[in-house]
Amino acid sequence: MATTVALGIAASPAAAQEAGAPSAAGVVPTVTDNGTTCGDIVDDPTVFEVSPNQQNVPVEFTPGGTITLTFPTADEINFSITGPYAARAAIIVGEDSNGDQFTNQFVYDSAAGFPHGIASDEALHAPLDQTTGQNDLLDDWLFCIIPSAYNGTSQGR
Repeated sequence: MATTVALGIAASPAAAQEAGAPSAAGVVPTVTDNGTTCGDIVDDPTVFEVSPNQQNVPVEFTPGGTITLTFPTADEINFSITGPYAARAAIIVGEDSNGDQFTNQFVYDSAAGFPHGIASDEALHAPLDQTTGQNDLLDDWLFCIIPSAYNGTSQGR
């Protein structure tokens, strides 16, 4: 009787993308699929998306509401909202050294200590580049805005 033995090398799974450090408000990001929209992560019929492309300039998104973005570094974004609105989530897309895009989502909900959203946060970033170990460079961003009578700060949970 002949015995057959199969030899092989099992392929190791691809390295998981790492989300990186929490935001200044302490919200831990989650790596998510590229193309994620507010509707994918926020179950609220009043949510709307804002993706401003200006820096250090208040951008009006509805009557009475503005969002201002600042970019302290090429891989970090800060935001501040005025008016009766708050961010329920921020979706930050980055591009790694190989040209691949990866996405972090920062969700400001009851589980994160922000049941009414948040009006400002700092140090949002894309996932870590698996080659360099640094945050991916910012490529795109999307903010999920909800009406909120509470317009706190990153300190006002």
